[in-house]
Amino acid sequence: METESYKIEGVHSPVLVAGDSTANSAVLCIHGNPGNNEEFRGLGDALSGFARVLIPDMPGFAGADRPEAFDYTADGYCAFISGLLDQAGVDSVHLTLHDLGVPWGMTWAARNPERVQSIVMTGGPAVSTYKWHFLAVLWRIPVVGELFFMLNNRPATKLLMKRGSPRPYPPNFVDDIYDRIDKPMTDAVLKIYRSLDPETFGRVIEQGLSGRNIPSLILWGAHDPYVNKRYANLTKERVLPAAKVVIFEDSGHWPHVDNSDRYIAEVLDFLGQQIRTK
Repeated sequence: METESYKIEGVHSPVLVAGDSTANSAVLCIHGNPGNNEEFRGLGDALSGFARVLIPDMPGFAGADRPEAFDYTADGYCAFISGLLDQAGVDSVHLTLHDLGVPWGMTWAARNPERVQSIVMTGGPAVSTYKWHFLAVLWRIPVVGELFFMLNNRPATKLLMKRGSPRPYPPNFVDDIYDRIDKPMTDAVLKIYRSLDPETFGRVIEQGLSGRNIPSLILWGAHDPYVNKRYANLTKERVLPAAKVVIFEDSGHWPHVDNSDRYIAEVLDFLGQQIRTK
């Protein structure tokens, strides 16, 4: 894959790209917290033979800018997604989402359903009944969230990411994530979690997508400590009735990283069918 630089909503973002750059349909992969576009590089390489692929670093994270003035709300991220697609000349997308990429991408999809050809989602909240995990609860509390990040260090990050992950991560995966964490990023994270209300964005998603029957694949780690696996089936029931649900019994919150071969195989099979059909 190659890297192209985009400027959207005042944010410079490195975007991994592959496939036919003139195609008006693309696979758009959106990472969450504390992720980056490298999580999806293997998938992008595998898809490049038959699909256009766009994988940005999202505002506030990794190689993207972290401007204080950016709108770190669902609205701000929806505007970023629209701006990226418009600049790239993409009319319709196959969304591939993880963690915070789920509420951002699904909110965008609910507002632009005519542009969504399919959805793959993993480990993120998309329903109004979701309750924040314990870390998010801390981050949403003024002062407590700031203290958490002031006290965080490399060993603590490794312990938190190991939690609920029975399979090992690739070498240097957690170190690479930790090395990208700085104060502007943690400030962005606090703004994001304090602005996101599951009942609010969940209702937008439910009302905008539940009657659309969008072809979907829901992949989940059985040991995910942040978004319990029951939300996989609940998302199918309330949002994506046409979805196929696959639970990775030996994965945690990052099945696309700790079990990448199986994850890529599942997504390739699904998207191969969708793209050939379209």
